[in-house]
This record gives sequence, C-alpha cells and structure tokens, in this order.
Amino acid sequence: MTGQVERRDSGPAPETRAGDPPAPGPGPPPAGDPPAPRAFTLPPEYANLSIERLRASAETFNRQAQSIYSAHSGGQEWTDADNRDFNRACDMGDALSARATQLETAEQQANDADAARQARLRRERPAPGGPPAPGTRSGDPPPGGPDPTTEWDRMLAGYSLQRAAIAWLDGRQLRGVEAEVNQELLRRRIAAGGRSPSGFLLPSELPVDRNQAAHGRSLVGPQEQRNITTASFPGLVQTVTRGPLIDLLRDALVLRALGVNVLTGLTGNLELVKKATTTQAYWVTEGNAPTKSGATTLPFTLAPRTVGAWTDWTRKTMMMINESVEMMMREDIAFSIAAEIDRAGIDGSGSGAEPLGLIGNPDIPVIPVGTDGGVPTLEHIVALEATVETNLKGTQASLGWLTSPRGKGRLRITPVVAGQLPNVWGQIEPSYVTTAVPTDLTKGTGTGLTAIIYGQWRDFILAFWSGVDILVDPITLGTAGGVRIVGLQDCDMGLRREESFGMILDVDPIDIGA
Repeated sequence: MTGQVERRDSGPAPETRAGDPPAPGPGPPPAGDPPAPRAFTLPPEYANLSIERLRASAETFNRQAQSIYSAHSGGQEWTDADNRDFNRACDMGDALSARATQLETAEQQANDADAARQARLRRERPAPGGPPAPGTRSGDPPPGGPDPTTEWDRMLAGYSLQRAAIAWLDGRQLRGVEAEVNQELLRRRIAAGGRSPSGFLLPSELPVDRNQAAHGRSLVGPQEQRNITTASFPGLVQTVTRGPLIDLLRDALVLRALGVNVLTGLTGNLELVKKATTTQAYWVTEGNAPTKSGATTLPFTLAPRTVGAWTDWTRKTMMMINESVEMMMREDIAFSIAAEIDRAGIDGSGSGAEPLGLIGNPDIPVIPVGTDGGVPTLEHIVALEATVETNLKGTQASLGWLTSPRGKGRLRITPVVAGQLPNVWGQIEPSYVTTAVPTDLTKGTGTGLTAIIYGQWRDFILAFWSGVDILVDPITLGTAGGVRIVGLQDCDMGLRREESFGMILDVDPIDIGA
C-alpha cells in the first residue's frame, strides 16, 4: 500500500515510509530504522484468481486498511486486534497487487514471444506460388526426413527437459526453445483463465521417441517413477552412445488405442449431459399428431483432478546426460502419468481424488460366469456382446475388447468346441491387453479373478486441462547432490453412457505360477 499507510507493529501510530505525508494523530512517527518486512504468503484460495479479480481484491483490502487507520486518526489507542487487522489488510493488499503484476508481466512476455514466433514463421514460410527456399528446387523433399508442419513442432523437436530443469534448479531464467515453449504454454493457460504453475510447463505432446523428435512429429502421453543413477545405467558416463537403452516394462497404454474421446485445452469444469431415456418415434396416419415424447437428460460434470509422477536424477547423471537419457527421462514423466490415467480409468476406486473406473461402476451391466467365478465360454462372450449392442440400439462405433494378460491366456486355451480349434480369444476383435486390468477380483469363494470389458469406447470421456506442470525439487536429494523432477497433470474422466459398456468380472485367469 504505497502512498497511503504503512504496517504497524506497535506504538501509538502506524509507521511511515520515507516520502509519505506525516501520519495524522498526536506526535511524530517513532524515530529509528523501520522494522524489517515480515514474510507473508498469499492464501491458496487467491492463487488462481484472474488479474482483474486480483486487482479488485487488493483494492478491497486497501480500503479496509485505510478505514482502520482513519478510525484512529483522533488519537484513539491501537489495540493488539487493531494492529493485527491493519497489518493483515496491508499484507493482503500488497501481495494481491504483486501477484497481479506478476501475471501481467508473464502475459506480456508470452504475447511478445508469440508475436516474434509468428513473425519468424512468416519470414521462413514461402508465399503460395512463390519461389522455393534458397538452395532447393520446386518439389524437392525436405532434407533429413519429413519437414515439421508448424513452428510449434519445430520447437518441440529441439526441446530439452534436462536444460530446462537445470536452468530452473540454478535459479536462471529459461532460454532458447525451452523459454519459448514455456511462454507459449503460459500464454495459452492465462488466456483461458488458468492458474500459473509453480515451476515450468512441459507440453503433453512432447516427443518421447528420438526418431519422432528428429522429424518434429509429436507423441502424446505421460507416466511412472524411476531412480536413475550411474549405477543402474553405467553407460551414461561414456562419451559415445552404444545403441538404445532398454527401458523398464510398464503397462501398455490402451485407452487411447481403444478410441476414447479425448478433450484437451479445457478451462473450468466441463458441464455435459447424458441421456437417461431417448426420444421415441411413432408412425401416424394423415391428420394425426405423433405422441409427445422427449429425451430425459442427467447432468454430467468433469472437474480437474491432479495426477503426478517423479523421476530422480543424481548429480553424475545430470552432468553426463546424453540424448538417450533425455528421451528416457521424458518417458518416465510422460508415460508414468499416462499409465496411471489408464489404470484409474479401468480400475479407479472413486475415493478421494481418484476417479471411478469402469470395473467399480455399479451401473455397467455384468455377465456372470459362476457363483465363485469360472472359465468363460463362447456363450458368455456372445452374451456380453449382445447385451452391449442391444443397449446401443445399432449406433455402434469404436467397439473393442479389453482384458488382462492372464485373462487373454485363459481365452486362448479355451476352445470354442471342446477338443477343437479355434479358441475363444480368436473370436473377439479388436482386442487389447493390459496389466491395468486387475487379477485380484473376488466372487463368493473365488479369489484372484480377472475381468473382460467390452464397449463403445467413444462414450468414455478423457479430459485434460493443461500440459504437464514440472516442479524441480532440490531438497529431497540435496545431501546427495541430486534433484527430483515432479510432473503434475490435471485431468478427469467419465462415461456419457454406462450402458455402452459391459463386463465379465469373475474370469478365472490362467495360472502362470509364482
């Protein structure tokens, strides 16, 4: 609160700053150095406000402080409660104004960077029908593989998570491609009314394959935790990369392959509706009106939930890093988050921040095999298929099957006709397998059971509110000279129609031993 009143700790009147007019009330302001400013953290409920609301809230607190000050202008005694309320109002006003200024500066920087990018792109892109770029002939393919189609693809192709993390760790501003990518993502988020990240922003479409990165093509995905050290990967200290590194096995990412409906770039809660009943059509004779009918709808809301993963870098890894490890670290953050999203979509508990998955949804039809579970036959598979397709009433698209590896194994050794080929597994397609489908389900006295899921996957909604927020934590591994890189993704998921899916939840899986 400049030019008005200053915080006070004690004494007959608030402290004043150099250049301020004398404070009203008896006696001059106290002599001596002003008290050191107190640390103040803006309450979290104010962190996501827009610039306009931050300015308005700051003005409200400024007026509150001025009102408290004016009430004591006649020499009334300042109580401890008066001091506390006055100081808090001053702190809040200053903090809110500073936050608004910070966002305005970031928005201006992002806009400037965007304008510079667009200008560069216009310079680099030949005019339609114009001469080819210098050194090339009309119709020549771009050297070194397919040319990235956009400036954004070119930036992603040259992006380094390592450079960004080390710059952030050292307290330096991001530079080059990393700065441009961060500013572009920040511009998009602020323009959509989103929150400012605590660290820097990593695009969710960042390439995670070296060949894709070289050609500027993008691959979407994020997921898993790993500790990377020179002990676990001794080849990192060599100056020559000798072939690709073998990554850890992880859950196959199947929800996108099955055709779920992916929504990106969202702001605020996503308000949708689902049909509880459909509109009925009628045949009528001439001159008669059809019977009145209409669809009944139910509200369907998706709201941001945050899923996170991390990877630990040791000091030697950070110093001796190469391209192979750069890609591996991208994958650790990216695929770890994506695999957890797959798991939650299939088997999420629905408790706390975790969304409810398909298997726990009580409104999805279930075809039973036995009282205590059992081996599904072709009859069970056909019954499941018929149930879903009857509920869809002929509007079928993106249908597919999903089970666990052990569920697939059971179907592969189960013949359609006893003692003969083919097996039941060969009768279902398209079919996908993932360890995200559990093998610890129970029914009656049966344990260790697994599931088979069939459905129209486009009715599964997967919503994303941001790219991946990257936080650099130098404290957790600080004594060893390491750093933890944390990735956070805002997303949610849900079904537009539960009857678009069906499940068998008591499959006796194949035994693979200990």
